[in-house]
Amino acid sequence: MPSGKLHREMTEEILSRCRWRFIDEELRKIIVEHVAEPDEQDKNDKEKVLKEKCVYEGKEITPEECREIWQKIKELERSYDTCVKEYGSDHIECLKLKKESEIIEKVLKIPTPYEKFVKHHEGLNDLAYRYYFVNAVRCYMLGFKEEAMKHLARALHYIQDAPLSRQLIMKSSITEEVVKSEEDYHNEFEKEISKIWRNSKNEFLMRIKAESSNSNLCEIDNVSELVQPVDNPSEILEKALYATYVVLKKFECEIERLSKPEFMEGLRKKYVNSKKICRFSFATLFAGILVLVLLQMIAPHITEFSTWFGVILIISGSIGIVLSNWLIESERIELYKAGILDKPPKFLTSKVEYRQGEAITIELLPYRLPCKKHIARERPFHVCDFS
Repeated sequence: MPSGKLHREMTEEILSRCRWRFIDEELRKIIVEHVAEPDEQDKNDKEKVLKEKCVYEGKEITPEECREIWQKIKELERSYDTCVKEYGSDHIECLKLKKESEIIEKVLKIPTPYEKFVKHHEGLNDLAYRYYFVNAVRCYMLGFKEEAMKHLARALHYIQDAPLSRQLIMKSSITEEVVKSEEDYHNEFEKEISKIWRNSKNEFLMRIKAESSNSNLCEIDNVSELVQPVDNPSEILEKALYATYVVLKKFECEIERLSKPEFMEGLRKKYVNSKKICRFSFATLFAGILVLVLLQMIAPHITEFSTWFGVILIISGSIGIVLSNWLIESERIELYKAGILDKPPKFLTSKVEYRQGEAITIELLPYRLPCKKHIARERPFHVCDFS
């Protein structure tokens, strides 16, 4: 809610009434075609949710205490395996270790993750929106413009759904009955909102055009503030339309910013310099280890000097590796959007929320996957491989 038809109509109106530098007519058609896709069966986005709420001996314990107990179980299991290898499974000490681990594991209840469909209403699903918006920019920068529009369409869908409150109460102009926003009244609400749209869309669009001309849309960071849930159908439509316009403008701003040669050159330099620092630091670290080992073997009479020299090299190398990784991580979202890196920052697909003292980890399981700059290939791990 809004219906798929209304999603497409609103998006098409906004796209057709404004000038877009990077979204031509063919690309607009793709956005309109796919904007209702998240509501289609088998094309939904999902979330994997883990509530870190452990229970030990019938009492709720903190995640830290839970990890300590779990580590103790694992240590007992390793001790049991060692005992069995040395004395056999029937040895009394081995049996004690096995029994102790089984008793602890029996009274420890660890939560397991579960999957659910992502939230569309009652405020913006920031995880789903951010994932699709960032990947729309990335796909466009990599040259996959059609795929970029499909990602952008899904970002627009979540923006348009966000202002709807499920506590909505209103009088239907069709049946003249007061209805509530529950699943039983889904069709009734779609008809009511669609009716308001048909009767007042020009008024909505004129107000949005006037408002948008008075503000710098590229500087709006928190779009979720634009789509706070409300219980008035007219406000829902106005918020959805304005937020749609803002997101499209922000997309154009991002493409324009990332397309500037000087900006891309600056990003590439940061990336190349970080790799150089990392490789040099790795070589320094390795040299320090060699100094500690080889010089003491070849020239034991200068042990004190070789030890200090080796330690200094190891510390310098370690600091350099940490510094290079920090430089990359601080710019990873920009490098990812620009298509320089393939690995996205963690906050793009997962987050941790705290509700009433309970830690809840949410991982997005998106329907559409990110665009890749090259075909993935197996290669040996390297500490300076940031991609």
